[in-house]
This record gives sequence, C-alpha cells and structure tokens, in this order.
Amino acid sequence: MPAHIGHEERGIAPTLSLSERLRVQKNTKQLAVLVTRWHLHAHRALELTDKSLHKLLLALDVLRRPERLDDFLTVCECDKRGRSGMENAKYPQRIYLQEAAKALQNVDAQSIAKNTEVKSDIAEAIRLAQRHALKRFVRSKQGKTQG
Repeated sequence: MPAHIGHEERGIAPTLSLSERLRVQKNTKQLAVLVTRWHLHAHRALELTDKSLHKLLLALDVLRRPERLDDFLTVCECDKRGRSGMENAKYPQRIYLQEAAKALQNVDAQSIAKNTEVKSDIAEAIRLAQRHALKRFVRSKQGKTQG
C-alpha cells in the first residue's frame, strides 16, 4: 500500500486550484480544504487527545456552523470506504466526533463570559472549559473501550 506522508498539507494548494478552475461554491471549496487538511484526524478520532480533538472541532467551526460536521464526516467516510476492501467498513468516528461536538457545544460560553471578572480573560476561560468538557468526554469513551 503506498504511503503519502504529508498529503493532507500538500493537497491544499491543488484542492484550491481545482476549486477555482471548476468555480465551485465558496462553502464547497471551504469543505474541500477542511477535508483535505483534517481527514486524517477524523480517521484517527478515537485516538485523539482532548487537545487535538478541540483543535479539529474548532477548525471545522462546529460552534458556529454545526451542519458542516456532517458533511465533513460524510466525505471522510467516503475516503475510508474508497479503499480496496473497505467498501463496507464501519466508521465509528462519525458518532464519536458528533458526540464530541455536542460536548463542546454544551459549554455555556455566555455564562462563563458573564461570570469572568477580567474581560480579557474570557476567551481563555471559555477555551479551558471547552478543553475540560472534551477531556471528560474522551475519558468517558476510553472507559467504555477498555472494559
């Protein structure tokens, strides 16, 4: 099986070029770039740390554009199933990442902002709460898979 080390980064420029040439819609082009850049994180979702999971979900902008996650996961699943012998493979990463996104979305940023005394600390307080929520999520899933 060929190895294409670093293809997720090297693939961004050709993805953008093709998107421009075909005049694809802005949202489609953005999704294509996100899939190109982040699909390996999706494939390895069950192995990600809370920090990497946070980075992925924020890159996908799941807080402002939650609908994008489903499109992203559909393409990632197609990528996996497009490999010979994997046509009918399960993709548990879909549910895992959907649940992780819900954990992130359940962080009450407005409440944190309201209860943070120093306004310049709000973004960091929200980030820490999000990371803590994802850490709890990852731990809850690890406990289920190790038993």
